[in-house]
Amino acid sequence: MSETYPSVSVIIVNYNTPELTAELIASIRRHTAGVGYDIVVVDNGSEPSRRFCADPANPALKTIQSETNLGFGKAVNLASKSSVGTYLLFANSDCRLTSKALPVMVAYMQHNHACAACSPRLIQKDGKVHSSIRRFPGYGNIRHSRGSVLKADSSYTLVADTSRKEVEAMSATFMMVRRDLFEQLGGFDERFFMYVEDTDLCKRFHDAEKQVVYLGDLSVVHHWGASTRLHPWRMSFEHHLSIRKYFLKHYANRRLANSLLTLQLAVNYLLVAVKMLFIPSAR
Repeated sequence: MSETYPSVSVIIVNYNTPELTAELIASIRRHTAGVGYDIVVVDNGSEPSRRFCADPANPALKTIQSETNLGFGKAVNLASKSSVGTYLLFANSDCRLTSKALPVMVAYMQHNHACAACSPRLIQKDGKVHSSIRRFPGYGNIRHSRGSVLKADSSYTLVADTSRKEVEAMSATFMMVRRDLFEQLGGFDERFFMYVEDTDLCKRFHDAEKQVVYLGDLSVVHHWGASTRLHPWRMSFEHHLSIRKYFLKHYANRRLANSLLTLQLAVNYLLVAVKMLFIPSAR
């Protein structure tokens, strides 16, 4: 363990992307000087030929094999119980470290005790920025989320610039959180199979009067959608379903508004499905 920084546990959920998972782990090893870490990979119901298997000679790397797809939140919760770090880093298998972003994130958390979670700027393979920061969903702005047929705008998805700033919510694509607070709040809500579990967690961080911070001066490469594009219709359905669950959880008394939202989500899903059917690039 490092004497400079507290340790971090990197949690990776693999779903049929063993090569990407291996590349992510290699990049972590190259760019974590001064940080003690362990890595836990949950193989989440992958096909037998696409499973990720850890090297038994490496005690810092552990694999949990699940015969079924547990969903993202449940898989992370399971992995967190087998990890030992002061901080937890949730990292999608299609991310790559190309700089010392991880040690800087640990240092930021160490010196800013009000911060519950932080995340860097995500950059796609073509150099474009993939925004991971957003406002909390509302009945108005949800029409402009990334999964909507309407054009996304800053009423929901925020501009991912190079600043450091507090935000309401962020994606768990490459998110670091405090283990003690994560466990205190019960981890991810496992009712969310895929998507929105990270927004729900950020909402609970804010309710606990903690900060969620975007570190835009740090960057991580993100090969966006490597796992989800394998089953685009299923993933789109789960996204819409999770949004509905979020509103039913946090706005349970808004029955009429939730009924109208359910109709809106159903129509949007049908339009998205038609778009994916006839425009392959939309998948």
